[in-house]
Amino acid sequence: MMQNEQIGDATAQNEKLVLPKIFADHMVLQRHKPIPVWGKAGDSEEVSVEFMGRRKTVKAVSGRWRMELDPAPAGGPHGMTISCEDSEIAIRDIMIGEVWIAGGQSNMGYSFREIYGEETAWMVDAFNDDDFEGALSGIRLFKVEEYAADEPADDVRDGQWREVSRERMLPLAAVPVFFACALKRRLNVPVGIVQVSRSGTKASCWIPRSAACSAPAISMYREEFVEEEERLGRDDLRRPFGLYNGMVSPIQPYAMCGVIWYQGESDALEQKGRRYGTLFPALLQAWRSGWGGEAFPFLYVELPDYVDGLDEWELVRTAQNRTLELVSNTGMIATRDLGEADNLHPRNKRPVGERLAALAMKQVYGVEAAGKE
Repeated sequence: MMQNEQIGDATAQNEKLVLPKIFADHMVLQRHKPIPVWGKAGDSEEVSVEFMGRRKTVKAVSGRWRMELDPAPAGGPHGMTISCEDSEIAIRDIMIGEVWIAGGQSNMGYSFREIYGEETAWMVDAFNDDDFEGALSGIRLFKVEEYAADEPADDVRDGQWREVSRERMLPLAAVPVFFACALKRRLNVPVGIVQVSRSGTKASCWIPRSAACSAPAISMYREEFVEEEERLGRDDLRRPFGLYNGMVSPIQPYAMCGVIWYQGESDALEQKGRRYGTLFPALLQAWRSGWGGEAFPFLYVELPDYVDGLDEWELVRTAQNRTLELVSNTGMIATRDLGEADNLHPRNKRPVGERLAALAMKQVYGVEAAGKE
């Protein structure tokens, strides 16, 4: 056995060989696409990855390495071994299926516990599925710990892949789980969700600083961003650029199918609705650039009704609708009928997740009428 071997614990690291936290036991990899794998090792060290009976080797440059594994069909569980001269890490129980990023603010992260409390009797009815346990089987969620950084971070601060089950349901985010269940029901493949959400955040939190410096459409707001950074301070997760640096950049270029997005409330509440028309399309383009330029599907939620006559709310909705014309391969679901006039966090999340899944099924997978509304 190799010295410093890390068999059976994919989260364990060592001085010679380091993996991002998203590469861990129970992870889901995207099917039918090249699979980037990356990390750190000693300079000029040869790193090998064994997966599904194949082995690839690459040499670390300046202490960093990256390779692409061959596309693979849905299935599992599989194991992966990453090794260098005197270190080895084994990852267990890997599934291959569909991977989606779930981003935004509090309505994307709103948990079953926040909706239903500690009761669990609601579960079978809420999922409207005779085979409740079967509907959850094969769904896994990686929640990125909320963290803002001044510069793009090498890795997320924390996170682990969790298998979705009745016992683990309450703390999980409702919209991503309902979305995943609807996809899994139709596609019959494992579904992985990578959740990157934080309550009370504007679009400016989720874009890279480079976009504000280089994109002419955004640069007009540069002074506003500087003022917000100074006013909020380095310890505030809501400062511009911080969450992109700390939560999004570190997981790029993890292979995935697309993004579901639920955000915009804070831009409206903080009177930033007008600039949302510029920042939201730029956010989409920046995320795609960070994933290597692929125009992956970006599906989002139109803000539901909240307060009649709130002009800023309509500005955000206008920007959301306009983005459909400005940015290719985007889609939006309507949720005005699901809003509660006096509640910023409407409780009925199931139709939100299932409408997003229906849109994905039609626009991404070419299948009509997914899920039940």
